[in-house]
Amino acid sequence: MATYMTYKHVIPIYFEYAGVARNHVTHSRCLSDALGMGRHLSIRERIKKLEEINCYSILIVDEIDQIYTCTDERTLRLDILHELCELVTQTSGRIFTITCGSSSVTSSLISKSAVHNKDMLSRYSLVADCPNLNGSKFRAF
Repeated sequence: MATYMTYKHVIPIYFEYAGVARNHVTHSRCLSDALGMGRHLSIRERIKKLEEINCYSILIVDEIDQIYTCTDERTLRLDILHELCELVTQTSGRIFTITCGSSSVTSSLISKSAVHNKDMLSRYSLVADCPNLNGSKFRAF
């Protein structure tokens, strides 16, 4: 990605959720691979490594609304959202996250405000059990 070519201290990680496979590679696993670390380490240990080498990571999550729509692989989808929540709500400033999706619903999904809307809840059933991805950030509009 252009980010890494322009800024050598920024590790870009891009995910597109057009579909979720059973052998899904997690966000933190990609970060571990980029840092040359073991995959069993905690997110806190990965952030510590970013601090030690004076690097940052930009996590781009595209089509995030697709995670919330399907009911198959529910456990896997919830695991993805919980890990993503841990990454996006960390306060070290070492990981920046950009989420993209359907512009009309993305903010309602990541902030869980969709849980109060019956039509959205029927369309995005996973939102009822998922974490608030906007927990440590500014309120979504």
